[in-house]
Amino acid sequence: MKFIQGFLVFFKIGLVTIGGGYAMLPVIEREIVEKRGWATEEDVLNSYALAQTVPGIIGLNTAVFLGYRMGKSKIAVANALGVITPSMVIITLIAQAYEMFANNQLVQNAFTGIRVAVVALLISTLVKLIKKSIVDGFTLAIAIAACCLLLFFPITPILIIVLGGLLSIVYYSVKERGGNE
Repeated sequence: MKFIQGFLVFFKIGLVTIGGGYAMLPVIEREIVEKRGWATEEDVLNSYALAQTVPGIIGLNTAVFLGYRMGKSKIAVANALGVITPSMVIITLIAQAYEMFANNQLVQNAFTGIRVAVVALLISTLVKLIKKSIVDGFTLAIAIAACCLLLFFPITPILIIVLGGLLSIVYYSVKERGGNE
């Protein structure tokens, strides 16, 4: 039963979320945490963070990691199928119709509005991630340094993620030892 429920919930998430994985986070939180109580907000954020460290589509990876947390492999598969099915159907239909409507001014205007709405969703997600992730001066320093490195240097985000993790391990280990003495 949870297989079907997971598929249907993530099908809905995949169907209503325009803008990809980043835009999915608020919808996932509402559906999985608030409405159903299948996971905590921390579970969602941890799954989302983990999804960003592995290759692939962030929304799909998040669905898989949450599914595994919720009920192991079967639910992970259900969530994955649910979240990708709407995109596959919609992309196929759009690809078939795109040539006919690509130069239509109404379609161009609709895309303009959709892009703005997606930016708003991304900003909302960013604000939530900042509130949950930046918990002290150290995490603020990592966030600022990571942002500067990404904006001003040709550094791969993977390296920044790994460095952030390693620095946090060292910092909090030293801080924990210092507090125990």
